[in-house]
Amino acid sequence: LFCRSTPSHVPHMPDEPSPAVPPATIRVNRKRMLLTIKVALHHVSPSQIECNTSKTRIELTTTGRRRFALSRRYPNGTECDDAQTSASMQGHVLVVEMPITKLGAIPSLHATLPTSAAPFAPPAAGASAKKKKKKEAPAEAAAAKPAKLDREGLIRLLETLHEERIRYGITAETSVAGLAEALGEEAEAASEGSEEETAEAGEEAALVAAEARREAEAEADALAAAEEEAAAAEFRAFLSERHRRLSRPTTYALLEAAGRHAELAHYAQLCGDHERLLLLHLERRQPAAAIAQLRSLLEAAGGGG
Repeated sequence: LFCRSTPSHVPHMPDEPSPAVPPATIRVNRKRMLLTIKVALHHVSPSQIECNTSKTRIELTTTGRRRFALSRRYPNGTECDDAQTSASMQGHVLVVEMPITKLGAIPSLHATLPTSAAPFAPPAAGASAKKKKKKEAPAEAAAAKPAKLDREGLIRLLETLHEERIRYGITAETSVAGLAEALGEEAEAASEGSEEETAEAGEEAALVAAEARREAEAEADALAAAEEEAAAAEFRAFLSERHRRLSRPTTYALLEAAGRHAELAHYAQLCGDHERLLLLHLERRQPAAAIAQLRSLLEAAGGGG
């Protein structure tokens, strides 16, 4: 697939009725400043397509069994930056896109209609004032009405429209597709604002929900820590009151199985089991506490410092 820009000073090839003119649509997106050209190329591979673009027109030819040729100006004098042309095949449709550098004027409907060839003739000189008033009223009413098309003018207009449809490859399918694209663009532009507002509201709600979740988790952690501390204090008070009545081996085994090392150290301290405290500090890799416990053990044994 070749799609390159053509310098403006190189003359373009004239429109040729053959090979066949493929159905094509040109859409000018004034909001995004983007020109989109879609060309239907059935049974044509990308390697058989040669596409040249300039700032004012597109030239396209194909080779192979199915030969097409398209030469068309951009509508209403629109100009594009052909240096940024992009082209891709979507199924059997060639899609060409270019950024718009100059928007053309939208033609009015009355500019395409022929004007009346019969000028208004003034009344003859010398008529009475009364007859002038009667004749002027119908003449003014006729001038206010739009000019009627005669038979020849209507035929010329239909011929012009038919030639334009053949020249630009306009069919019933492409007309319906162009109308659908225009309606879709209008609906997209109308929904962009509401989508942005909805997205902003959703982000704000998500931030509020995340903040509330963090606060609830912090409160739950603080409550759990307070409950754990209260339970540990109550259990240490129980050990302080009943440590003489408890079986030391059984209590050690239960506290070790439950992983209650702080309560185990408290119980050993109550029982005066310094060796157990020293081993517990060594197992938990607490050298400072182990040294302090060893000193107290030596002092208790009468060894001094």
